[in-house]
Amino acid sequence: MKFKLIFSSCWYLIRLCYRYSHCIIFWGPKHLTVTMKSFVVGSPPEILRKLKSQTGIADTRVELLCEIDLGSPTSDVTWERNGRTVRTNERVNTSVTDKRVLLTINSCCTDDIGTYTVRASNKLATVESEATLDIQCKG
Repeated sequence: MKFKLIFSSCWYLIRLCYRYSHCIIFWGPKHLTVTMKSFVVGSPPEILRKLKSQTGIADTRVELLCEIDLGSPTSDVTWERNGRTVRTNERVNTSVTDKRVLLTINSCCTDDIGTYTVRASNKLATVESEATLDIQCKG
C-alpha cells in the first residue's frame, strides 16, 4: 500500500512509521512516498522426524510417532487415516508433548490398517508426514 503526501501534512505519519517501523519512507522532490509493510511474527512448524511405516501385531499396542517443532504461534495438530480424521476413543489416543506428536492404538486390529497422516498447521505454514500401518494376525 503506497501513499504520496505533501510535506506539510505528513509529520504524524512519519512519527508513526518511525515509532512502529511498519513503513518505508522515500523522499521525492515535491512529495514523499510511504510504503506500508505488513509483518508476520512467529515461526512455521517444521518436521524434525517423519512418521515411519510399520507393521503391528493384532491385539497389541502400536505407536505412530512424529517429531515436530510446532512453531509460533503453536500449531494445531490433526491426524488422518486414509484421508479421514482419526477420532480418539478408549482404544485410540493422541498426544502432543514438547515436540513429540504421538498416535497410540491399543489392541490394534485389521480395521486400523491404512495410511496415516499427521498435520501441523499455524498461520504461517502447514506441514505433514505420512506413513502406512499394516497389521498381522497373531500366530
